Amino acid sequence: MDMLALLKTVGALFFVVGLLFFLLYLLRKFGRFTPTRLKQKDSPVLVGQTYVGPKKNISVFEFHGKLLVVGVCDSAMTLLTEMDIDEKKSADFKEILDEKNVSSVSL
Repeated sequence: MDMLALLKTVGALFFVVGLLFFLLYLLRKFGRFTPTRLKQKDSPVLVGQTYVGPKKNISVFEFHGKLLVVGVCDSAMTLLTEMDIDEKKSADFKEILDEKNVSSVSL
């Protein structure tokens, strides 16, 4: 008789855990906070980044048809320059920075 109670308990446990996983699947598929729906909103996209020291990097974001070059350190973020996407396709990144008169970066 104890074996039957044990099987019922284990079966109920598997049923509840399976139900939770199924609900989690439904929430991710049809919920508000899925990664695909977040991607559709107006959010910057990280194009690339280069580390220049401990907790210091230069990141390039694409946002509303522009490339934003941002210096990031542990205490602040600084916009270094911004450029249109068309400029990126027509010239080298170093040439664009030279045009914008960005010679050195100190974070």
